[in-house]
Amino acid sequence: MSLKNAELAWKTLNDAIWNAQVLGKVDKTRWEEVRKTVRELGDDEISRAFTRHEECRGKFGFETRFLWLTSVLNGRRYPPVNADNGGPVSWNEETNETSSNRYASDQHAPITTCTDRTQPPPKQFRNPEIEQNSRISDCSFVASLINIRCQCPEYVKVSRVGSSSVFNVNLHFNGASNRLVRVKLSNIPSDSEGGRLAILSENAEDAALELAYFQIRNGSKHTFAGSNAAIDTFLLGGFVPEIYKIKEDTCNYIRNLLQKGICLVTLGTGQTVKSSQYLINHDYPVLGLDREGRIIVRDPLCISKTFPLNEQAFLENFNVAYVNWKCSLLFSEHQKVHFKYSAQKCNASMSLLNKPIFRLKNESKSSEPLWVLLERHLGNYNVKNNGCAVREATRDLYPLDTEKGSNTGFHLLKLTLEPGDFKYIYCHSDVSANFTLHLLHVSRCVRAERFNANSISASVEDEWNTATDHGPFSNPTYYMNPTFELIIDAKDQSTHYANIQLESIGNSLVNVQIFHHDDHDLTRPILFDGHYENKVHVRRAVPLSTGTPYKIICSAYEKYTNKSFRLSVTDPAEQCRLLLRRIYPQFGSRMYHTKHEFFWPQNSNRKKIEIVPSATMELQIRLLPLQFSSALSIRCNIFLSDTGQAILTNNDFSPTPRHGKVIEKFKVIKSQRLTLIIEKDGPSTISSDVPIRLEIGSDFEILLYDR
Repeated sequence: MSLKNAELAWKTLNDAIWNAQVLGKVDKTRWEEVRKTVRELGDDEISRAFTRHEECRGKFGFETRFLWLTSVLNGRRYPPVNADNGGPVSWNEETNETSSNRYASDQHAPITTCTDRTQPPPKQFRNPEIEQNSRISDCSFVASLINIRCQCPEYVKVSRVGSSSVFNVNLHFNGASNRLVRVKLSNIPSDSEGGRLAILSENAEDAALELAYFQIRNGSKHTFAGSNAAIDTFLLGGFVPEIYKIKEDTCNYIRNLLQKGICLVTLGTGQTVKSSQYLINHDYPVLGLDREGRIIVRDPLCISKTFPLNEQAFLENFNVAYVNWKCSLLFSEHQKVHFKYSAQKCNASMSLLNKPIFRLKNESKSSEPLWVLLERHLGNYNVKNNGCAVREATRDLYPLDTEKGSNTGFHLLKLTLEPGDFKYIYCHSDVSANFTLHLLHVSRCVRAERFNANSISASVEDEWNTATDHGPFSNPTYYMNPTFELIIDAKDQSTHYANIQLESIGNSLVNVQIFHHDDHDLTRPILFDGHYENKVHVRRAVPLSTGTPYKIICSAYEKYTNKSFRLSVTDPAEQCRLLLRRIYPQFGSRMYHTKHEFFWPQNSNRKKIEIVPSATMELQIRLLPLQFSSALSIRCNIFLSDTGQAILTNNDFSPTPRHGKVIEKFKVIKSQRLTLIIEKDGPSTISSDVPIRLEIGSDFEILLYDR
């Protein structure tokens, strides 16, 4: 069969695999045609590729499917396929790239030559014959490649297609360690003087890696604003990145790491350097330690430029250390969890309940180290505001850590799990993106799972408006603020310690209070907290009994109408269900609402009001002085209007609660006229000009008459 037919067979196979993995379409007829074509072709390589996929077809779970679904970057396909199995045909439409759209002479690295004063390279180190092209600003890539070629060359995955100039390269990005990138050395551009714009190396694989790097990081353009070695070392070899700002103790720390041989290290300069032998904003791979224990760095621009660093030179010239961990030496287990992050949904509030949360548990009998690396998939993000982070959460999932995350697209969290213990972690991102969470540990007894926050939480969203914004606890009408009923539904009859958070959308002083459901006078708050906090008020470890209804009142200190808020409740005791709903206690949740305001008659401490019900029912009656006075005492009595028979009797005066005196479930009979007698007691200084409000909730209509 001709070469053209062979390439067509490969393309047909690739398309069939892509349709099955990404689009979820399996055309059995088409697949049988592919099988027939492969058999007729008689090529061992395509036969193996067909067999590999057919053996796995139908066995792929969500994790594998997610990797295929996230294979597209900048309109090109990068499937998770090993370079050795990549085949001779591109998974994308072939493009003829020219140097004109890939290079601009005004952006390049500092032009230096190796004829400058140099320090001979120490003989005890491997120093790969690789140099950065001074016309390309990719020192971080070259530094990373030097480090890997020097210490872990087996981690570089490059496969030449036959004897051609085409290479299949595996890079680590978008959650996979084997993203297939296809490059042609014939696409290496030239500069304005006709020089070859490529890394200086005798190994063609290094040039292929650089082409693949620019294809992924910069759309194949060699004009590059720069990266850093931590990111690039991960991209090339999958070594877990961590960035350290250099401090006084960093030199000794790096020296100890190098002695252990568990990481690759690159040092970066900043805007200024003390010594003229170092370039600003430049990355230097660390080759190792010399016999005196000094750190040896190399300039990626020149193989012979190596420099031993004492502690003073280390501190004066470098401001960051890029450490990439050889996690295969530290951990035997590597789990991955892939997920999508919607900034609109997950960042709608400051609460972490909307964010991806994971539960990590140690089921072994010994302490277990656990590293968690958050990897953001590549994409076009706002450079100024694109932080991401993975952080440990408290057991109650409060409060949210507002510290900004890393804008590198990676964030590393190091934990230790005690025997039988568990921890929560959560992820935050400023932008919507796909993510992969890498979990690195030693024991298979460490379990990681996506945690459903709804299993221990309940949330509602509401607003303050002109009818419900009644200010702080000191206001008489405070009870008219948005109110919610909470019930902890659990099998055990015990005390649970709930956490309650009120968050306003916008800046405002807010407060949340908890009361027993039958505390209509609001005289017995549970762990009263009168502080108003800006934007978020959190009540932690509030003791509540299971099966008992409570009410939660949300208030703002100042007028804050037509603004939204979010109320969230969590209970760390996982074997329970939280029931949270809006209630309207002002009138006892009854259908008819009757209000009547009056003043005390002159020269009298008594007021009579007649009540005429239209049906037999129960009433809720609230008597509210619209200006609170602790010196005011009131008593209420109710009689049948026609006979004077007492229906409700109070012989003693009692202080009037700030939010009114409530008579609950007072039963009345249809057409039975009642007289409510209200009497006050207190010093004569209490003003008679302050109105008293009578609020009655009923299931049917009632009539009120002043007497």
